[in-house]
Amino acid sequence: MSETMRRLRQDHANLARLLRGLERQVAAMERGKRPDWDIVQRIVAYCLTYPDIQHHPLEERVLARLGAKDQQAAKPFATLSAEHGELSAALRRFAAATEQVLQDATIPRAWFASLANKFIDAERAHMGREEAAFFPVAEQFLGPADWADLDRVAASLPGDPLFDRPTDREFLALLNDIKAWEVSDQPVPGPERPEGKRSS
Repeated sequence: MSETMRRLRQDHANLARLLRGLERQVAAMERGKRPDWDIVQRIVAYCLTYPDIQHHPLEERVLARLGAKDQQAAKPFATLSAEHGELSAALRRFAAATEQVLQDATIPRAWFASLANKFIDAERAHMGREEAAFFPVAEQFLGPADWADLDRVAASLPGDPLFDRPTDREFLALLNDIKAWEVSDQPVPGPERPEGKRSS
């Protein structure tokens, strides 16, 4: 696998982890509890800093290379850039709503939860389409020279500020939160019982 595709797939895996964390906070809100707004704000800050600025443009470079290689192969993904624009707009709406909450504006709980869930669903659906169709087609049609050029571009981009040895204190705190959630979500193995016996 090329370094470009490794990076893009890892970005998706990382964002999926963050979306699960954001979902936890929204679920708490929907249960009438107070979400951890610091965590929500850090997730928004990360999305504005990395996926929107680094990840999506790299995908569009892959698409441009695919289009130069085989226009028919690239045709089904002609809306990719527009989708990225829609995701960016949705992210900024969610970021603005989060900022309003942090400034003590009165925002209906159900409205904010709905906005957050729409953002989460849109991100997941977009990544799913790319993983199922765009990435495999790019890997099928692009050759070693194409990937070598793309890898040089990928290598010149800034690293992931959250998942690649974070130095920012806020991102480091968020990464620790993510790891703690993932540990707490693991099922705890119970004591083994003799086969055929059931606990009362």
